[in-house]
Amino acid sequence: MKVTEDYKHWLEDKQEFINQLIELDSLLFNRLEPVYNTLEYYKNKELNEQEFPIFDVGYMYLAEQIHGIENYISIFGSLEALEEQSVAYNYLMEVNDFYDDHDLKDDKEMYLELVKQLEKSMVQKKPMSEEVYKGLEQLQFDYKESDTIIEIFEDIASNLGV
Repeated sequence: MKVTEDYKHWLEDKQEFINQLIELDSLLFNRLEPVYNTLEYYKNKELNEQEFPIFDVGYMYLAEQIHGIENYISIFGSLEALEEQSVAYNYLMEVNDFYDDHDLKDDKEMYLELVKQLEKSMVQKKPMSEEVYKGLEQLQFDYKESDTIIEIFEDIASNLGV
């Protein structure tokens, strides 16, 4: 299938960077590992109609997330500098995933402001304020309707034994 070929070409370009993240035992990559492992499991298989959407969504998500890490490396100046902020970065990505997956109705502006404050704290290498953390947690609690993409891929990878 074309999507697996696209992934293989993308992976040729990104494999060295992904290997660097793996060798560093990067927390940045740790949250993406179930997605990567699932894609690696499927990449040389003929995908059926149930596997194709899993692979397609995983590939698009992984490519987007790797691109995001590369962008933040350019902001922080190095992978090591970003890795020092990996907990905040992973939280920011979790919050962004949540935003993408949920209709926040009247709370959208407040949510975006909290995310902006979180990102500003991370880039300035300052701790996130308790107020921002509590606000984001409350909104996630209020709107939690489904599992995140990472949670879904953790289940898939576990079921595949990868």
